[in-house]
Formats: sequence, C-alpha cells, structure tokens
Amino acid sequence: LISSIVFAIALLGVGYLAWALAGDFWAVQLGNLLRSSASSIIWIKSTILLQHVSDRQYLGRLFALEVAFYTISNASSSYTVAAMLDFGFMRQKTICALLCGLSCVLFALWAYIKAKRRTTTVHQYQLIYSNK
Repeated sequence: LISSIVFAIALLGVGYLAWALAGDFWAVQLGNLLRSSASSIIWIKSTILLQHVSDRQYLGRLFALEVAFYTISNASSSYTVAAMLDFGFMRQKTICALLCGLSCVLFALWAYIKAKRRTTTVHQYQLIYSNK
C-alpha cells in the first residue's frame, strides 16, 4: 500500500509538472489525467491503509473525519488558488510549479517513511529469529 502511495505522489508531481510546462490544450489534459489518477490512487490506498492500522470500533468516526478533512482541504485549496489568480499574486504556471515542488517534498517524506518502515520490519524479523 505504501509503495502505491509513494508512486502516486510521484505521479501527482509529474501531472503538476505537465501543467506547469503545458503549451497546448492536450498537454494540460495529459497533466490532468496523471494528476487525477494519482489523486484517486492516493485516496483509495490511504483509506485502505487507514482500515488496516485502525481499531475497528473507531472506523466509522475515522472515515467521517477523513471525509471532513478532504472536504475542508479541497475547498480551502480551491479558494486559495482562485484568490491568488484573481488578485494577481501568481500566474497559473507558477502555482502549478509550486504544487509540483510540494509533491516532490511529499514524495521524499513518504519514501523516507517507507524506507524507515522496511528497516524497522527487517530489524524486527532479525530479533524474532535470533531469539529462537
């Protein structure tokens, strides 16, 4: 699951990069396809991950909280980007490049978490098998 999330975050960055470098309508559509696919993968895989690591008695509340955070973040990011464009703070390509950079930071963070988890898991197996 974590590998899929890391891959999707990288794909998200590629989609934003395609938007930032887009020269025509079809390049924007390609970026949108990549970005939308990545967002779907992240949402589905993170929900499954949440199911695996959570206590079953709290799942309903966690899913409600997840949807609430998703709705708030979606609305606030749309409002923020629209305000930046309306008031002339940044151009569209600059915003897309910043989002690509943010995706790179998130990718590095998740890749670090994945590597750390793999190291911890291998170390735990070594401890288990060395005690036998």
